[in-house]
Amino acid sequence: MSDTRALEHYCWFHQQTRQRAYPNATTLAAQFEISTRTAQRRIETIRDRFGAPLEYDHQRKGYYYTDNSYQLPPLWLSQNELLCWLIARNMLESATAGHASRALSAFEARLFRENSIHPLNPQQLRNLFSSQYTSLAPCNPDTFNAATHSLLLSRTLSIDYHSPQDNQHTTRTIEPHHLFHYHGAWILVAWCHLRHQWRQFHLARMTSARMEPETFVPRPAEQWQSLVNHAYGLFQGKQTTAVRLRFSPETSRWIREQQWHPAQTMREETCGAVELSFHVADLREIKMRVLSYGAEVEVLEPVELRDMILEEAKKMVGESE
Repeated sequence: MSDTRALEHYCWFHQQTRQRAYPNATTLAAQFEISTRTAQRRIETIRDRFGAPLEYDHQRKGYYYTDNSYQLPPLWLSQNELLCWLIARNMLESATAGHASRALSAFEARLFRENSIHPLNPQQLRNLFSSQYTSLAPCNPDTFNAATHSLLLSRTLSIDYHSPQDNQHTTRTIEPHHLFHYHGAWILVAWCHLRHQWRQFHLARMTSARMEPETFVPRPAEQWQSLVNHAYGLFQGKQTTAVRLRFSPETSRWIREQQWHPAQTMREETCGAVELSFHVADLREIKMRVLSYGAEVEVLEPVELRDMILEEAKKMVGESE
């Protein structure tokens, strides 16, 4: 029987008990056209798993609460919902340097205590599901906490930021608008007061982060949306370039299973090769991925990417001038 139907049974029995109607397995079974055995299991669940102060009155042949202020658990989740919760938590906790585990441990304990219709063992789930990243960049827990609170409360965030591109440290005030997880790193999209532009900030590159008391009015999503998954990779922008790659028939067996971008197109060739097309805002990141496939991939367009690959290959074998 579905969890939704079971919830109906619990709620009806709870209301009847609070109203001193003295319900029992027979009345519960008649109300929902279920067997008395199933009805009795529902009552036992309320008493034993939900901790209800439930007693049986032999004279009235029904149940009552010894403490009529008792309430059913406020949060109800199905087994699949609890499973999704655990898998998501296991996959993300390493990316926050354990912050998720510490922040959610108390909530998780209550979650499983109050949703024990289909009991799941959290530790067992941790042993069964995990995630791995090829380049994990966990952020400081205090940084993650400050960034998420600033984002939720629309308050400015003061950060000390290190940019590996120019190896510079800067102090900035930013207005957080969106946080996303990309290849093992947390990226914050924010309006930068220093540059007067939209920027992407890696939480792992923030040496300090402090939420300020000043609030800001969130800007329209249309202004920053192009910085999130508009084109392939982390480098984003409104101006994009079409990329077409042709993979060898052997490598295409794996390429067919992959999604490089939600808006990609894939064309099959009779020889078994696959042609993959998508847009990029910057050629640097796709260059590195193409190089990882070596001679198994051919760059069909753009010409600029072909030239970049050729130049990099020459450097790798020491043929550059």
